[in-house]
Order: sequence, then C-alpha cells, then structure tokens
Amino acid sequence: MKMRRIVKGFLTQSDRISGHSGFIAAMAVVVMMLMIVVEVVLRTFFNTSTLIGVEFGEYLLAAVVFLGASYTLREKGHIKIDFALKRFPKRSQKVLNLAMMVLTLIISILLVRYGWHLIIGSYTLKTEAWSAMHTPLFIPQIFMGVGVILLLMQVVAELLRQLWDSREAQQ
Repeated sequence: MKMRRIVKGFLTQSDRISGHSGFIAAMAVVVMMLMIVVEVVLRTFFNTSTLIGVEFGEYLLAAVVFLGASYTLREKGHIKIDFALKRFPKRSQKVLNLAMMVLTLIISILLVRYGWHLIIGSYTLKTEAWSAMHTPLFIPQIFMGVGVILLLMQVVAELLRQLWDSREAQQ
C-alpha cells in the first residue's frame, strides 16, 4: 500500500513538472514569434536589425525542443508507428510498448550523461558563440540539460505507469 502511494505521488509530480515544462516551452515559442516580428519590422521599415534575433531565436528553439519533450511524452505526442503496432495482438502491443519505453529510458540516460558532459565542458573551457553577443554556450545548453533530465523523469514515470497498469490488469 505504501509503495502504491509513493508511485502515485511520483507519477503525479512528474506529470505536473512536465506540464510546467510544456508551458515554459510554449512561452518560448511566443517570445520567439515576437522576436521574429520585431526583427521583420525593424528590417522592413527601419533598415536595421537587433543583431541578436537569429541567435536568440536559435536558443529559444532549443528550449522549445528540449523543455517540450517531457510534456510531449506525457501527452503521448511522440511519433509512433501505430499502423504497424495495431497488427499485433493486444498482449504483444503491450510488450512492444514496454520494450520501446525501456529503449527510450536507455537513450534518455545517455542524453543526460553526455548532455551534461557537454555543458560542463563548455563552462570549463569558457566556450562562447561566434556571434556579436559572445554568449557563453553553457547558458543556452542548460535548456538541453534540464530538458533531458525532465524527459528521463517522464520516461521513468511512463515506464512505471505501464508496469503498474499491466500488474493491475493481471490481478
């Protein structure tokens, strides 16, 4: 009974955090859109530029992708090959879904490990962008690092959910 409460609490918190992460990703899209509008207006009517629009747009795009990944997984929005999966019996579908989630777990662990290795390396070496801003690259890379940790958390949650559902179905 205690284990059930712990798992349910983890699932609830994971879903909540992924929801907040998805909201931040959506806000990054809005900011990116506004930056593009400002850049277009400045170039069209004033023959000038912010000089940072493209660079910061790229950083925001990375934020959208990585911070939105856990939310997308929570909402079952990642690409799956449903037409092929539906050709299998229900039990085989569950086994294949579980196998795919385990594979996703392994890939997520690797992304966390090597992503944070990249961030720490960029910080240690004081790597900067080649742009006018000379942005320290570890700053935008943090979006990736946080995003892959959140994705790993949501993968664990989805894996637990699948295992829990199959366990309850057997009882």
